[in-house]
Amino acid sequence: MIISIFLTAIVLWIVIQHYRRVSRLPPGPFSLPILGNIPMIFYYAWRAGGVVPMMSMMKRKYGNVFTIWIGTIPHVSVTDFETCHEVFAKSGNRFSDKAFSPIFNEARNGFGMIAINGSIWQEMRRFSLQTFRNMGIGKDLMELRIMSELDLRCRDIDEESIDGVTEVNATEFFDLIAGSIINTLLIGIRFEKGNSHHFLRLKMLIEESTKVLSPIDVMLPIWFLKIFLKRRYCKKTPTKMLSGQSAIPKSILSLKSVLTDLWIAGQETTATTLVSGFCQLLNHPNVMEKIRDELLHVVGSRPLTLKDKSETPYLNAVIAEIQRHASILNINFFKINHEVTEIGGHPVDAGALVTAQLSSLHSDETTYSNPNVFDPEKFVNDKNLSQKLIPFGIGKRACTGEALARAELYLIIGNLLLRYKFKSSGPLVSNIDDAPYSFAKKPRGYKMQLIKI
Repeated sequence: MIISIFLTAIVLWIVIQHYRRVSRLPPGPFSLPILGNIPMIFYYAWRAGGVVPMMSMMKRKYGNVFTIWIGTIPHVSVTDFETCHEVFAKSGNRFSDKAFSPIFNEARNGFGMIAINGSIWQEMRRFSLQTFRNMGIGKDLMELRIMSELDLRCRDIDEESIDGVTEVNATEFFDLIAGSIINTLLIGIRFEKGNSHHFLRLKMLIEESTKVLSPIDVMLPIWFLKIFLKRRYCKKTPTKMLSGQSAIPKSILSLKSVLTDLWIAGQETTATTLVSGFCQLLNHPNVMEKIRDELLHVVGSRPLTLKDKSETPYLNAVIAEIQRHASILNINFFKINHEVTEIGGHPVDAGALVTAQLSSLHSDETTYSNPNVFDPEKFVNDKNLSQKLIPFGIGKRACTGEALARAELYLIIGNLLLRYKFKSSGPLVSNIDDAPYSFAKKPRGYKMQLIKI
């Protein structure tokens, strides 16, 4: 009897504490103590057809700021630009600390750039930015290196062409371009025919590392993974990583982790944007022709350079629309709210996790007319609309390599369209996300023909 009363009291206390916390947060779907919204998330995502449609459904029902509970942790999503700018751009360091899953923290062991916070993150960011500047990022040298890699890829295409036509796998083609650029900048080694197998191995290792963890594993505490899932993880994960021990000096581990973070961020996001972008262009040949007409008027027979950017408003608009549609992350990284605050007119308790949900923001019907339609004229007709496009994030934790990524997209898309006409191999491709339930988008692969002009 006493035990029953004691257990009932504990359950009541947990329930009361949970719903007391719920009252101090923005609205959201009904959540359960301990489990939160985990059962409903799987159902909602399945019913909506993916994470992004689920977020749009939540936004329509609960407003621009809503809360989803992952277990006992509330996750607050902000989905309109004005509130995002107010919260993340004007709040200084309040939301500069990222939140990470236990297994991610364990794997990174406090190293790198992505999975660190505080003074260590600030030091690493300053170091990376200074190193980028020393290597030529933001200078003419960056442009020369991008163009050098692009020229190399185009030379390979021309050598493989039959009657001026070359068929390529779009994913492999853009993966290699973006991978060679970032590898040259970080390590000084380019990928070409003789050593492309090294790049393919790197890509395989990265893809395999993401397959080790399921979405459920990301939510579990590390002690649970170590005790109950040790056999599975020991098959795929080095023992020293699980034990937290390593014979490698910390300075070397830190450097390797930083290089790994920069390599993945610099390769994966740019390549995915290019694959998604050319998928859109293949479905809109009139847009490609309009870009080419503008470029020929500006550059004539010479290559496109970054200095031409102010003279190519239509290409700039197309790239903006490509980035808006691509929105690489289905779920953006969350930040830690360390103090009681207010967001969008709603109270937000300390300890809640907060993010600017870019996938929802870039499909906001109040900002973009017909958001599901690829139409660069949006950005042509409204010169201020590009200011509300934030593909590289917002605030203190915005992407470190934004300048490089912008330069890559401009130079690669523009110069490829000057050199080749593009056609889809077979039926027109569709811009379908092959990983709609994942944290990041993965455009469906396709083949295309490059026809020498």
